[in-house]
Amino acid sequence: MLCASRPGSQTRLPPVRRRLLWLCSAFLCVVVPAAGARAANDVALTPSGQSIPIDTLATLSLAIAFDDTTLGGGIVVSPGSGLAFDSFVFDAGFPDTPALRLVCPDAGEPACDDFAGPGILIAFGDLGGLSGAATVGTLFLKGTSPGVSSIALAEDEVGGVAGPFEPTPGGQFAAPTFSGAGVEVIQLVPALGGPAALALAAVLLTLGAAASLRRRSRSATRAWRS
Repeated sequence: MLCASRPGSQTRLPPVRRRLLWLCSAFLCVVVPAAGARAANDVALTPSGQSIPIDTLATLSLAIAFDDTTLGGGIVVSPGSGLAFDSFVFDAGFPDTPALRLVCPDAGEPACDDFAGPGILIAFGDLGGLSGAATVGTLFLKGTSPGVSSIALAEDEVGGVAGPFEPTPGGQFAAPTFSGAGVEVIQLVPALGGPAALALAAVLLTLGAAASLRRRSRSATRAWRS
């Protein structure tokens, strides 16, 4: 092999061959250590933080960035106590096999009968293997009570409805790194308008008139006594 020349050999190589040998050595120095590096398989929700009024929806994007290739698996989303699951919509450009998609809870999906929860199961995969960076879809959560709620992500358990992410035959898939998010649910003070505002104004006017009448009555009494 070109790269197998012994160091210190006194054989004079043609300039082009010496150049190729140098490039080959440099390539090995750079690539061989990198080959031993651990693959990064990331799953994240964005934005990492947001605020919403109570009884409205928080919108979060679920994305993956896989160095390894997987046939598929499941992600369990665990919202905080102040949030409730509304829906999940897969992205139109997500390069998976649509027949493998599953979102639980779903009363109309028999496969979800075996998902005991708690949380939300989002499962997907691709028969040809799935890797690279992509947006999986959009998660909608409803704010049900005021406060800050954390949203945690985890891989579905072994033996679960979807299970953890499986590598392609002969391959490997390193355990993913998960990045969740936080949502602050705010209790807004309702603004008065229309009939309610008029009623409040009438009450305030009545109270003001009554207070003014009492003051005048006390003044007249004091003047009479004097």
